[in-house]
Amino acid sequence: MKSLLTILSLAIIIHLTACKKDNSETITSLTGKWIMIGNYISAGGPQYYVPVNDYSSYVIFNTDGSVGGTAFGTFTQYSLKDSVTIYMVTADKSKYENYRYRIRHDTLTMSPAGPTFCIEGCSTLFVKQSGNIIKSK
Repeated sequence: MKSLLTILSLAIIIHLTACKKDNSETITSLTGKWIMIGNYISAGGPQYYVPVNDYSSYVIFNTDGSVGGTAFGTFTQYSLKDSVTIYMVTADKSKYENYRYRIRHDTLTMSPAGPTFCIEGCSTLFVKQSGNIIKSK
């Protein structure tokens, strides 16, 4: 009886550890250069994806809290308010914006979250630059 119980316990332990789901997802750091690849927009209906014509717009999030690039105009500083909100501000602090963000693998999605909002919903998609960006045809 003892060996049966031992074998059964061992089988249950092996089954539970073998069936463990790996819900971990590789999270890419926000810092670095992100190339704009498209936008999700809505004109009163469901959102749809519009790819960019070229890959000249980008944003750089530096580890010191500075932000650069062409995608967000005059914003020079950023900070993470929480795990889903980026706060961006101009050098003279006269203009600011909150953005909801999500990083999934190497893709960053950002949507304005106040004081500017998209009434019908919108978001901008970026891909982390890790080499050459190849435009799909």
